[in-house]
Amino acid sequence: MAACIHHTMLCVMSIYAAFLIRTGSCSTPKDVFVEASAVETSAETIDLATVVCLQPDLGYFCTLITVAKSDPVVASLFDPNTVATVFAPTTRGINNTRYITLRLLGTTLTGLAQDPVKAAMFVRANIISEKVLFSNLRNGQVYYNYLSPQQSLTVLEGTGRQVPPGTVRSFFLKTSTTTVRIGFQDRYNLIGGAGFVTVSEDPIIPPTSSS
Repeated sequence: MAACIHHTMLCVMSIYAAFLIRTGSCSTPKDVFVEASAVETSAETIDLATVVCLQPDLGYFCTLITVAKSDPVVASLFDPNTVATVFAPTTRGINNTRYITLRLLGTTLTGLAQDPVKAAMFVRANIISEKVLFSNLRNGQVYYNYLSPQQSLTVLEGTGRQVPPGTVRSFFLKTSTTTVRIGFQDRYNLIGGAGFVTVSEDPIIPPTSSS
């Protein structure tokens, strides 16, 4: 009986989160609070944008997705059939790097959340078109994000303890602008339809010349 109630609550939360992001109401993390483990068990029934907005510490990135959803790449995050990996930065990480954002994009975080074009650039910088299993990351691998021109993301392997056996959970992505740690609090491979969301400690910030 308890299991049935729990399953029903997960379904309700997923539908509610989808409603929030489609109506532009997810400006703060508290709007769509649910435990990360619940997202993982909701399998392939929700899209990548919803998975992002279900994470309580990704509120600002959720806001940027909502603001930029007229961009075709960002709009694809609302489609459960989209094959992609989103490296979703925490609100704290975005705030800690706000001066880099100001220098590269010429805007404050408040301004960024009100500018659909720059918000789209920011979101696109943190998406790659492949479904990347976190445990398959290897030192030196190179991926490319959705910026134009594309920005390369080089995997750097850290020295974290191994859990599960054979996979080091300390990975970084080095770009032309920043080096960010991914797999924040072991939240990686969160399933959103045909893709993954991996929570990162810092954002991939687009260079000045990108679009």
